[in-house]
Amino acid sequence: MFETLPLAIDKVEFSSKDIIAYTIDGQPINWGEILARLDFWKSQLGNLSQIKVAVYHSDAVEFLCILLILWSLKKIPVVPANTLEKTLRAVKKETDYCIGEFPEVTSSQNIDSEQEVSSSDKKSSTHALIIFTSGSSGEPKAVYKTFKQLNSELKILENQWGNLLTDTLTLGTVSHHHMFGIQFRLLWPFVSKRPFVNKDIIYFEQLLQLSKYRICLVSSPAHLEHIPKTMAWSELQKSMKMVFSAGAPLPKNASLEVNKNMGVFVTEIYGSTETGAVSHRDQTKDPLWNPLKGISVKKIDNKLAIKSPAAIDKGWYVSEDLCEIYSQGHFSLKGRADNIIKVGGKRVSKAAIESSLKEHPLVEKAFVIFLEKRKNRVGAVIQLTRTGSVELIDKGKIAFQKSLLSCLRGNIENVAWPRYWRFVPKMPVNQQGKIKSTELEELFDKKN
Repeated sequence: MFETLPLAIDKVEFSSKDIIAYTIDGQPINWGEILARLDFWKSQLGNLSQIKVAVYHSDAVEFLCILLILWSLKKIPVVPANTLEKTLRAVKKETDYCIGEFPEVTSSQNIDSEQEVSSSDKKSSTHALIIFTSGSSGEPKAVYKTFKQLNSELKILENQWGNLLTDTLTLGTVSHHHMFGIQFRLLWPFVSKRPFVNKDIIYFEQLLQLSKYRICLVSSPAHLEHIPKTMAWSELQKSMKMVFSAGAPLPKNASLEVNKNMGVFVTEIYGSTETGAVSHRDQTKDPLWNPLKGISVKKIDNKLAIKSPAAIDKGWYVSEDLCEIYSQGHFSLKGRADNIIKVGGKRVSKAAIESSLKEHPLVEKAFVIFLEKRKNRVGAVIQLTRTGSVELIDKGKIAFQKSLLSCLRGNIENVAWPRYWRFVPKMPVNQQGKIKSTELEELFDKKN
């Protein structure tokens, strides 16, 4: 049975003993317990005058209960990715009423309950939630999602993989405060009547506590690139059913390592907060992306255009991702259109510079930054392999930089070669595996 959002709580086909979720140590949480929590949150929220309410709770069960009550009251949850000061400033532009786990936030009743609710989807009148993107740079951006968009994506996911996930337990390292997490880790299993784990997995060793279940793991490169090699994976291999990864591309060697240890291939997901899930791949077999059932793609002005009911009602959603389209709708990504920078009068792709630098055998990761404060020059942040780190110390920074520049010769015009370099032991990434460019930009503000 597949439910549709928003749920009519009194009409949901659960019995009080049906298991909805599990705690991190494997204790079941049944529908009867969920109903008690729904009653509690209704008592807390029943008299609200605000239309929009900020929601943050680390427990996915509590978070779900708050959503269900707000939806039953015709309210719109506002879901921040975190509770950092910068994010909360963006939240305040939507609402100043907060519920859940917010740091010393006092809610007030001065928001106009009749204020206009805007959306990129102007034709839809039923908004399910407002969720903030967790991009690696810039201010947090509010994205309005309708029930139609959420339900369309959930049906697409179930149609694509539902028959493979029978009797599985869904858990993840990805927060349910992000679009990937809220759909894959929480709402999809819930509406499909498959249990989920109420807390984030922090350490892979926690999987061992749940090894008696058939596990569907929702994760990201930030975690899958660093799975512990000394863990007793043989105890888990019979339990692992599927591994989903999204937020950033997963290096092929990491995908192979996951398969070696967990016994399943990683299903990578490409999509965005605005579009929902768009395509999938297992790059150990094919590096190209394959659109999900019911989704079409094409190229418009070299950008990937997406036709999906989870994105917009009609027409094509044009992304900022540059692409190449192949047979049967398969495609490859060629960097971001908004990553084109102008250096010395030349238009250059940051992704092209990064790709060339990563061809160096001693480079693990590369990230390019356009330095407006340094006469519009290019800076590069490099994460080296272990051997590369040793060679950097032995040869010195200047000699090593010359070695890196040799990868750019013939591929990148000289004017766009990096003039400033920073070497880091590890790229800072968020929970979705996206590089935190703002932290890297700060490296060039320091007088090293």
